[in-house]
Amino acid sequence: MWCVMSRRVVLGDALEWCLGLADKGTNGPVITSPPDAHEIGVSPPEWEDWFRGAVDACLVLAGDHPAIFYVTDRRYQGATVSKAQMVLEESGKYAKVGQKVLWHKIAQRRGSGSTDIHRPTFSHLIAVGGPSTRPGPATPDVFVRGAVTYPNGMGANAARLAVEHLARQGYQHVFNPFCGSGTVLAVANALDMAASGCDIDPLMVARAQTLLFPW
Repeated sequence: MWCVMSRRVVLGDALEWCLGLADKGTNGPVITSPPDAHEIGVSPPEWEDWFRGAVDACLVLAGDHPAIFYVTDRRYQGATVSKAQMVLEESGKYAKVGQKVLWHKIAQRRGSGSTDIHRPTFSHLIAVGGPSTRPGPATPDVFVRGAVTYPNGMGANAARLAVEHLARQGYQHVFNPFCGSGTVLAVANALDMAASGCDIDPLMVARAQTLLFPW
């Protein structure tokens, strides 16, 4: 039994962490944002295979529970590499067992009319779930992402929207592979939910263990 308001942060490989928990029969809702190619030290083509594997591992950990992904597309050699498309494609592989898209929202990283060389000025917040999951009440389809602890981090508003979705479904615990500095964990604790995360960066793990919300 998870203790409400608890926080557990593990230093290690998030894919192994996800699959290890699932192998032990531990499943639960997931909120996460898998890293970019440069953050794991591989080329973009290699990263695409890795990213799909990361999404799949998160879906395995979630099981029949919701999995919510915060992803920002990238531009590479004149083309857009769509993380959102990959999330939807990987979740679609489980359609035969009832996996479905619960909702797909846009988080604005910058104001309307602005530009960015390396990525679009918006991110995606995509929730998928199994047969027993529900989309919940209507929430904004487009919103400002909110404060971040580092440039590529999940915005506080995005994390809150995702955590509140789980809270309304009655969940008391959330998993966050690739937890970074711990925004999701901090938001979950602030909303009286327990949270567990994993990251391979010791500095991020240290921050994730103590980060508080709101800032």
